[in-house]
Amino acid sequence: MAGKKIHDSETKIHLIQCAKKEFMEKGFAGASLRGICQKAGVTTGALYFFFQDKDDLFCEVVGNFMDRLNEILREHFSFEVREMESGKAKEHDDSSDFEALADAGKYPLMITQVYSKFVASDVKLALMDLLDDETPVWFLRNLGLPDEECRTVPLYELDRQENIDHLTSAFVPEYKEKVSVMDVRPLTDVMATLRSPGGCPWDMEQTHSSIRKSLIEEVYELLEAIDNMDYENMKEELGDVLLQVVFHARLAEEEGAFTMQDVVDEIVNKLIRRHPHVYGTIEVGSSDEVLQNWDAIKQTEKKERTHVLDGITKGQPALMRAYKLNSKAAKAGFDWPDNDGVWNKVMEEAAELKEAVAFKNKEEQEHELGDLLFSIAAYTKHIGLEPETALNAANNRFVKRFSYVESCVEESGREWKDFTLAELDAFWNKAKLIEIKDCEKK
Repeated sequence: MAGKKIHDSETKIHLIQCAKKEFMEKGFAGASLRGICQKAGVTTGALYFFFQDKDDLFCEVVGNFMDRLNEILREHFSFEVREMESGKAKEHDDSSDFEALADAGKYPLMITQVYSKFVASDVKLALMDLLDDETPVWFLRNLGLPDEECRTVPLYELDRQENIDHLTSAFVPEYKEKVSVMDVRPLTDVMATLRSPGGCPWDMEQTHSSIRKSLIEEVYELLEAIDNMDYENMKEELGDVLLQVVFHARLAEEEGAFTMQDVVDEIVNKLIRRHPHVYGTIEVGSSDEVLQNWDAIKQTEKKERTHVLDGITKGQPALMRAYKLNSKAAKAGFDWPDNDGVWNKVMEEAAELKEAVAFKNKEEQEHELGDLLFSIAAYTKHIGLEPETALNAANNRFVKRFSYVESCVEESGREWKDFTLAELDAFWNKAKLIEIKDCEKK
């Protein structure tokens, strides 16, 4: 700056440019006025002639950067960033904010502090999860300085640019049609609002225990949609189940236990660990080997389970629990060698139930009925079926057939009591024939 007046406009511009480098290299907290003056080759007195303090200089730097950025945005995208408060500018999202990067393409996104090729590579990989590899992104460097760079590059080449340093940024325009990533945050945001002060009084009152039954109800409604192959209803019911998951996660987050992201991370990590034949070097030749590996890995993860039947919760539907208890025992070698052996056990238990009924002993009848159902669950395991699924299908068939019988009664104009059992059976058999014909059409 020799030969120049220290109070002219060129000195101020030079100070701003040097301050910009200092702030970008060291951040607001690390930057010093002495360092800026050394870069500019002026005294601190010259700096104080133009600026009151570091905050004042920082605001000028941000304004200078934003002015140039807005020129670029107006020229190429017909919009601008209208406002940036100095406090917010110090805490702006940068290349390490991967939550912000997850929105890339949904709206214009400026990524600052891309200060090395290593950081640029991390940004590139995060963006490539959302955008096509060849998506044009803007490479920006030294904005507002004489040697500024402003050009588009394919996304896959972002980290291959020369001279990447503390004054490097990247800009991702809006690419709505290219973004296909699933985002659950709108749902988590709604739940957070409902649970916040001024939200919904009912939602704010709920606890894990109070909404427990809701999860069970929603799961059964989803199962009905699956059984009916009703995709529209399935979509709705899956959403209802997801809502319950998000609700419980929100309650846990408020208690400081875990977050929804923790839930997602947990299941992702578990799936990767338990699929070493996909994500590792293990080789398998069949689904049975996959299940064997799964159980072996699970056993190493659940070291607190020291007994064969550990891990089968008492809260499951009784028939499903019976099936799982039989399955666990069978894996330990406690099982019949063939289907006939189990079937003989079913017949034995049926005979004992019949005998208990003849003696009219209710306690004994309940005991033998339980044994019969348990042996049936064992038999379904042997023939490759699940008793809960089979019984649920039978329930649905009964409802459908009985509804047909009911419609026949209503159409007749007579009362239920006016029909003999044989007549009602005839309606029932007709309903079964209609089912068979419908199946043949499919």
